[in-house]
Amino acid sequence: MLYRLILTVLILCAYISSPGQVTFVAPLAFPAAAPKPDEPERMGKVREYLKNNNESAACTLLETAGTQLNGFEKQYYGQLLFSGKGVQHNIPKAITILKEAAHLGFGAAMIELGDWHYNGTGKFAPNIDSAAYWYFKAFSVGYKNNLMYTLGNLFQDKNYCNHNIDNAILWYSLSINSNEARSALAAEKLGDIYNSNVDIVMYPDKAKGYYSISYERRNESGCLKMKKISGAANKKDLENVDNDILKNLQTIHGD
Repeated sequence: MLYRLILTVLILCAYISSPGQVTFVAPLAFPAAAPKPDEPERMGKVREYLKNNNESAACTLLETAGTQLNGFEKQYYGQLLFSGKGVQHNIPKAITILKEAAHLGFGAAMIELGDWHYNGTGKFAPNIDSAAYWYFKAFSVGYKNNLMYTLGNLFQDKNYCNHNIDNAILWYSLSINSNEARSALAAEKLGDIYNSNVDIVMYPDKAKGYYSISYERRNESGCLKMKKISGAANKKDLENVDNDILKNLQTIHGD
């Protein structure tokens, strides 16, 4: 009954707005999705070519696919163009291709662009602010592989317009807590920060604590610094600083 009432009202409204003519608008018709190219098969071939060090064949296949390339393939192609393996070295085109992958939401491509801007590539001078843009964009799409260490490094860099040692400490700490692959390096960086009077007041116990974490995670440089700050004369002495490591870890975590 209610349905009929609503339908009657709609018809009357249509009639009032256009006397003598009632027009019904058909539902929107969306075009059928175009069939996708056989991406898994093509990517499988690309990976096989690269596995066998046949970059030339991989590049030919990617070049032939043209606009059908997906984000992963654009990422591979951009890296090959940048390296000049199997294809003529072409940094401007490499950056263009990687940006296309980045705009499709591929975080690894964003990191690649960030690294290129941070370190400088070919004729392109380093641009830390542009690097920061791509790093934070990658983080915003959920790509966090080693990114927390990278952001800590970024904020510690005095050439960065938003240089901030507190933010650097925060990102290095997040790296350690997440146990990402470069967390041992993050621990070493924090040890360096607390072992000097450059950016903050020197805090030797915290420095030892962070070097301890770096030592635990088998970072060679961190091990050497732990050895030096603990006064260990040799490898055997270093193996005997376990109690000291525990003590300094407690200093960090406040246990």
